[in-house]
Amino acid sequence: MLRHYIIVLVGLLSACSTVPMSHEPSSVPLTQAVHFSSPDGSDAVASPGAYRVEQTGPTVLKLIPGEEGNQHTIAVQAMRTEHEAPLSGPLALSIPYTEDEHHVVLLMPGGEALDAVGTYSGVRSRAAFLPVPAQTLPPYFKLSLSLTLNPNSIMGGAPVTGIVSLQPSAPGNGVIVGLSSNSGFASVPAGLIIRGGQAQGTFPIQTAPVQNTATGGMNSITTMISASVGGQTKTAPLTISSRGSQCPTVGGAICNNHGWCDTSMQSTQTCTCDPASGYVGPACQYSNATTCNGHGTVNYVGACTCMQGFTGPYCNTPVQ
Repeated sequence: MLRHYIIVLVGLLSACSTVPMSHEPSSVPLTQAVHFSSPDGSDAVASPGAYRVEQTGPTVLKLIPGEEGNQHTIAVQAMRTEHEAPLSGPLALSIPYTEDEHHVVLLMPGGEALDAVGTYSGVRSRAAFLPVPAQTLPPYFKLSLSLTLNPNSIMGGAPVTGIVSLQPSAPGNGVIVGLSSNSGFASVPAGLIIRGGQAQGTFPIQTAPVQNTATGGMNSITTMISASVGGQTKTAPLTISSRGSQCPTVGGAICNNHGWCDTSMQSTQTCTCDPASGYVGPACQYSNATTCNGHGTVNYVGACTCMQGFTGPYCNTPVQ
């Protein structure tokens, strides 16, 4: 089984010594020389070392050596095959298949793959293409990924926590989950390390204040937060509201035109009623004159306390 680890974020890996550096997803290691067939049928030998694998034709792979070693770039003949891995980008596999047979397979998004068959002895192989079994995939390609946000709707400027869950737990030395946001109104770290044996990790999301002019006059925007690992990506929507957009209106008038919107709080927006107006309530919609017909006093929730001589919910019934 392959045991190399994908570098999701090179900078993040190099900053964390507990996570091993390794090959790129499109690179493979060869521990001994392998004889492949070139596109013209001649012998093409890949010396031991690390190679980046690229498709250069319908059935041709190019093996490009890394910076270290004395290997040479070679083109090798490949056969078409299929796979079922949920990939978002190419993935190269180096698979010792028998005592004298080696496969270099390039998996591509969409289920297509190219399989280059080589031998250690130099004897031309008559092997058919290699169906890519699930057990040849690195362990992080067998993880089920989920992403949730807490909360998923906030006022711009408030913090949010992202929660990444894996099923089963992260293998070996752990995995790195790539993170991204499609909007400048929400910023996330470049990645999240979930260490081996752990099934969940959290990361901070910092939101920016939203102004109506930046959202085309709308009171809120929806930003998509994404998490990726092992070729799969999950997204979760985050609704960010503009400050002042939460104050209630009456007939389209904020605070019923009898108060002003208090924007001092980020999480809630409330009406402050003008004391001189005589109106009270969440939207400054209640008054002694209109709600209690001038025969009582109204409280914040619209309930009337009637003067002597009147009764009823709106103090509109004279007492006989």
